Amino acid sequence: MSWNPPPPPPGSTPPANEGSSLGNRHRPSSHDRRPSRRGGKRWVILFVLVLVVAAVWLGWRFWSQGSRPTVEQGTWLDVSFNASYPDERPERRGLGALFTPPPLSHQDLLTALRRAEVDPRITGVLLHPDLYAGGWAQAQELRKILAELRAKGKAVWAYLELSRSGAYFLATAADSIAIAPEGNLLVLGLQARMSYYKRTLDKLGVRADFVAIGEYKSAPESWTQEGPSDPARRQIEVFVDQVYDHWLSELALARGFSTDHMADLVDQGYFDSEEALDEGLVDRVLEERKLREKLAPKKGTGGDTDLATIDPLEYLQASWKPSPPVDRKQRIAVIYATGQIVPGTERPGSGFMGSQTLAARLLRAREDQKVKAVVLRVDSPGGSTLASDTIWRSIEDLRAKKPLVVSMSNMAASGGYYISMSADRIIAEPLTLTGSIGVFVGKADLSGLYDKLGMNHELISRGENAGLFSELQSFTPDQRETIHRQLERFYERFVDRVAEGRGMSFSQADSIARGRVWSGSDGKKLGLVDEIGGLQEAIASAKELGGIPIGVRPEIVTYQKTPSALDRYLRRFFWDAGVEMSLPQMALRISVWMQERALAAAMDGSQQFRLPFDLKVE
Repeated sequence: MSWNPPPPPPGSTPPANEGSSLGNRHRPSSHDRRPSRRGGKRWVILFVLVLVVAAVWLGWRFWSQGSRPTVEQGTWLDVSFNASYPDERPERRGLGALFTPPPLSHQDLLTALRRAEVDPRITGVLLHPDLYAGGWAQAQELRKILAELRAKGKAVWAYLELSRSGAYFLATAADSIAIAPEGNLLVLGLQARMSYYKRTLDKLGVRADFVAIGEYKSAPESWTQEGPSDPARRQIEVFVDQVYDHWLSELALARGFSTDHMADLVDQGYFDSEEALDEGLVDRVLEERKLREKLAPKKGTGGDTDLATIDPLEYLQASWKPSPPVDRKQRIAVIYATGQIVPGTERPGSGFMGSQTLAARLLRAREDQKVKAVVLRVDSPGGSTLASDTIWRSIEDLRAKKPLVVSMSNMAASGGYYISMSADRIIAEPLTLTGSIGVFVGKADLSGLYDKLGMNHELISRGENAGLFSELQSFTPDQRETIHRQLERFYERFVDRVAEGRGMSFSQADSIARGRVWSGSDGKKLGLVDEIGGLQEAIASAKELGGIPIGVRPEIVTYQKTPSALDRYLRRFFWDAGVEMSLPQMALRISVWMQERALAAAMDGSQQFRLPFDLKVE
């Protein structure tokens, strides 16, 4: 049975291929297809409109969130801390700002407080120190500038919820301390913790093999012993005693106690809000909302107004004209040498100082005709001898043309001191950890671990020392002797350069070297440090050495990128809104943990100028 299509209507034109099987199918004419084209155009127009609306909305958000903030009269600088407190402003590039909330750096906070000191729009500082994660030298610097703010008539209030020893140290720089009704104050004293991993490595079948010069150069002990040697313990006890005595006396002075009474309170340690008030450790107990109402200005009979506050990072973006104005023809370069010293370039936020990156910044300051002097801000436990020497040579080239002042932050030890030693002037805080003039070499012998894993390695070697730094064996006695001889030469060059830079004899420098660490106060007595002070004192010293006239305000250049409008937008839109990104934050924590254990990276046979212990005083 066949089927034939109906005849075409009268007057219609039959298809050209009517006789074919395909010709039996109906094909729409161009007129028939026109309605579907119109539908497609409508969808395109609608899509374009959506894009335009989205672009306008995003542009408005970007403009409103990323524009420079304004500061009204009577504003308070609201200072809070995050889990990290870097010494220098971390570089944040584009979408990389999404992965971690922008931390408040010590550099930014110092600048904001200095600006607030002379800004008539700023009434005072509201300090939330609970999460302070900085070091003792940074805390000293902050306490000093807060005292200067108070002397200039600015109010400083501290508000506590759960505060420990370091945070309370900051809080005592305030005019008045308030604590939350259910808050706690833990003035527990100080404790130094040193970690040792030998037993862990033994269980894994790993042996750490090191050669060190200097009886105090005890960095490898964390990996080779189950506890500190007598010299290591002695130097740590001396340093902790100095930190504790200074901390205790400053707290007692701030709260009007005798040192003995303050020591008794520290031994008691744990206070709830009412106990802290009764003992005179705080001045009042109240909710933060009530505190803000108390600090807010009054408007006639209308009652309180909202307290106008601004955080330091936003404050730095607000327009401000210093008096006297900055002379842009007179510059002081402030270059930050932060983190562990490694060869090559540095990655922003890595916690490592790349020698090539720092050398390039030093060269830039050397060639900048407007730069009259340079401040090198050092916060480093040291690292690679090769990288340290690369930086030192760049510093020597710089000093041939311009004066250099070193400002030591929390630590400038070992390689950190190596890059500081030849400066025209070295300035440190009393509790800066410095010195540690020594060197070591080491590697990890993984042969026992390989045995546990059932791994076998067949080696074909030529030369007695082909496996000198192989992870398959420990050093032989002959190899240890060879390494020791090389390290002695490194050490002698280190001490010789210290002696030359500090105007000492070799024997004088050697007597205070040998890997021993010192506080900034002791370093000044021994000649390792010239003056006690912070970054501002270093800048003033550089201004003097650079011949910048009194009364002239030089331009401070750091060769760092300032936050862009995009950075400010990302900060407000993603992080001020409380968005949490658990995976990136977890990755950051892992990265920090790895950096804290970075001594393991030194087990590759490279010589190391590194701090002699993994020490945290809290």
